Amino acid sequence: MKIKIVIIAVLLLVIISSAGTSTWSAFTTGFNNNADISPDIERIESMYYEEPGGGNQKIEPDLKSISENLIMGMLYVTQDLNINNSYSFVAFTKQIYQLNDISLTIGSPNDERDYYLIYFRNRIKINFYDGTRIWLDGFYYIKPGQDLFDDSLYTTIGKNRTLNNNPYLFVCPDPKSACQELGIPIKK
Repeated sequence: MKIKIVIIAVLLLVIISSAGTSTWSAFTTGFNNNADISPDIERIESMYYEEPGGGNQKIEPDLKSISENLIMGMLYVTQDLNINNSYSFVAFTKQIYQLNDISLTIGSPNDERDYYLIYFRNRIKINFYDGTRIWLDGFYYIKPGQDLFDDSLYTTIGKNRTLNNNPYLFVCPDPKSACQELGIPIKK
């Protein structure tokens, strides 16, 4: 009788431990896959800092010194919108909302420069009409005539988006030089 109880106890222990192990494995796998989904700012934040005297200083445009038509505050995009100017620069300072399946085109394909410089201040969140979102911070290059809401620019995982590796929208590797080239003053 004691042998039957021991066998049953061992079998129950094996069943419970295997069920627990598979559940734990599924949980940790799901958690590890989600851990890679982080806003792009966390991966590229170091590109926006310089260390002239040993300290870190965030490179930012001096928004008070540039024309107001280059600065976009909170945007609720309800119809196709094209942002085009002769500076090849635009700064977004607040959240952007895409309310329908519409476009937010930066520049024109006929622009003289190969890229527009875009600045996103303090982790700007772009909210897409499908409920997804992305946080961007710092300087990016975008091809003139490119739709900022174009799904091909991003990878979607759940409700979050991250930038794809593509030549149409990418991190500006040297924001200080890019601003100097366009005549955009830098904060000191």
